[in-house]
Amino acid sequence: MKIAILGQGAWGTALAFHVSQAHAVHWWGRDPARCQTLASTRLNEAALPGCVIPDSIQITEDIQACVEGCDWVAMAVPVAAMAEVATQLEPASRFGLIWTCKGMDPDSGRLPGEILDDVLGPGTRRAVLSGPSFADDLAAGLPAAAVMAATDPEVAEAAATVFHHGPFRIYPGTDPVGVQLGGAVKNVLAIAAGIAHGLRLGDSARAALITRGINEMMVLGKALGANQSTLSGLSGLGDLVLTCSSAHSRNFRLGQLIGEGQSVEQASATIGQVTEGRYTALALSRLSQDHRLELPICEQVRQVLAEAIRPAQAVEALLTRPAKFEVLHA
Repeated sequence: MKIAILGQGAWGTALAFHVSQAHAVHWWGRDPARCQTLASTRLNEAALPGCVIPDSIQITEDIQACVEGCDWVAMAVPVAAMAEVATQLEPASRFGLIWTCKGMDPDSGRLPGEILDDVLGPGTRRAVLSGPSFADDLAAGLPAAAVMAATDPEVAEAAATVFHHGPFRIYPGTDPVGVQLGGAVKNVLAIAAGIAHGLRLGDSARAALITRGINEMMVLGKALGANQSTLSGLSGLGDLVLTCSSAHSRNFRLGQLIGEGQSVEQASATIGQVTEGRYTALALSRLSQDHRLELPICEQVRQVLAEAIRPAQAVEALLTRPAKFEVLHA
């Protein structure tokens, strides 16, 4: 198959490297100078140091040339860039479309698939890839697993063949809403876990955040029609555990730096890459109000990111909440 990868960040680089081991790959980026550098050096040191880009990958700044004749196009761009990139694609194109970003539009609370529908109109051959996998692990050939979800099981299975080879195991699914919610909410909860780590609150606090965090994920999932079992799987609990437990997660590191005393802008500048949890926290606040939901951890993260409260105040607010029976899958 011929596959196009759109986006030259760490995840886009890892996907291009991985997919090229089984398929022909065309790789697009919006920055012409960066494309030229990648084509000449075959390295993307800014995004994924040490990953040598195979000569078989064709790098281009022309998005139309990149997607022409492709069987599948994989979008590995931030949520904020999805609409802009999608407008450059033909709505009636014959290729299947896979998106891999994890987040929500902060203004509307829309999921990535909804953004694509708004720009391109509803599509039948679309799927979302999400799960507990870091770019450097995939590029290094280490084992990982993820979910490829589409409302049509045949589309999910077909899209899974793009990535299901070597050490990357892909499970087809039919709950794209649940898969997207898991990938989005876990970023906010990873910031919470990072803040706790930066404040040196200990491993017990992290375990509590993960467990109560999955409950918040399921509360939101129930309101938006997600399958609860999806949120207990790879793209929900699996991704949550990974990003709340590793400094490889940009969202975790953002929280850690904030917990250690840096401002939100200082921490973001230190990381130097997009941290989707910053924007998803805003979207979750709006969704919780619209649906009258209690998402206390996510709300405290939002207030810390807005610098309305200090990290220590967020901890106090959570610890002084009234005692209640533990109810999961609410």
